[in-house]
This record gives sequence, structure tokens and C-alpha cells, in this order.
Amino acid sequence: MFVPMLLTFVVENEVDMSATLAEANFEEMCEAVLTTLSNLAVLPNWHLEFCPFLPSVFKLLEKDSLPIQLQTLKLLVNLSTSTELQVLGALLGSPAPTRLLYMLSAESHVEVLLRLVTLVANLEIGRAHV
Repeated sequence: MFVPMLLTFVVENEVDMSATLAEANFEEMCEAVLTTLSNLAVLPNWHLEFCPFLPSVFKLLEKDSLPIQLQTLKLLVNLSTSTELQVLGALLGSPAPTRLLYMLSAESHVEVLLRLVTLVANLEIGRAHV
């Protein structure tokens, strides 16, 4: 039940940025929530909880924040190891980020590139088993 709540916090675009919650603090909180979700996604019994949010999670890769991109990719890589057809279908059916080709270029941050290639490889392996 708390996975959807955490995902909603991270993917909501209409977050109230009050004076007590500066943008930098919000980014740190998002990174912490994504880290928690990545750790939960190591366990396959949580994977189905993520399915409704996957298109929004992929959109997080378009943010200019390297920490958010890396944690999002870690989450997606963990989910891409799923053997559940519903999870693999949701991952494969989610729209790719608009900057995907740029992220796969040599100019991309090496950690982003490594995790993105791992994600694509896992999705290909999963697609072959579907």
C-alpha cells in the first residue's frame, strides 16, 4: 500500500512547493524516496505495485537532475529483472523518454549510460521470454 503512495509523491507534477520545502530539499526527498523504491524493487513480490506508475517513472528520466536520473534507472533496472509478464509488459509498453538517444550517446554520464544499457539488455531478455 505504501509503494503507490511513495510513487505518487515522486511522479506528481503538481507538488505544492511551499516556503518550507525548497526545490533543493524536494529533489533530495525525491532521491531518497526513489532509493527506497529501488530497494523495494529488489524483491519481486513488490513488482506489480509499480505497474500503474511506470509511464510516469520513465518521465523522471527527462529531469535535469543526475541523482534523480540515476535512482530512476536503478529502480527501472531492478524492475526489469521481473519474471512477471504484467510487469514486463508495462515496462515494454511505457513510452521511452524523449532524450533516450542522447542518454545513449558517448556524451552521457557514464553511470547513466551503464544503467540504461543494462535496462535495455534486461528488457530484451525479458521480451524474448514473453
